[in-house]
Amino acid sequence: MLGNSSAVHVLYRDVLGVKDIDYQQKLITIQFSDLDLTHCSGEIPLEEGILQLKWDRSGDTVSYQLGAPADYQVQILDSPELKITKDL
Repeated sequence: MLGNSSAVHVLYRDVLGVKDIDYQQKLITIQFSDLDLTHCSGEIPLEEGILQLKWDRSGDTVSYQLGAPADYQVQILDSPELKITKDL
């Protein structure tokens, strides 16, 4: 059985799409999964602020809004199954 922190990690990674946060390099990697969900949103507290991610899906298109501290870079990974667009 997964512990609470493991379950939260799986939800952020596999459902919300936050694949990795490199705190030293200040790099956030996002990878959306091909799920049977129409929307998802979440917040992750960081030392410098809050990472906010919200996405909606229609067919094979995922539209997202993302807010991150200014000193972080964000990398959105391509998905062969999904068309990814910024802003809802």
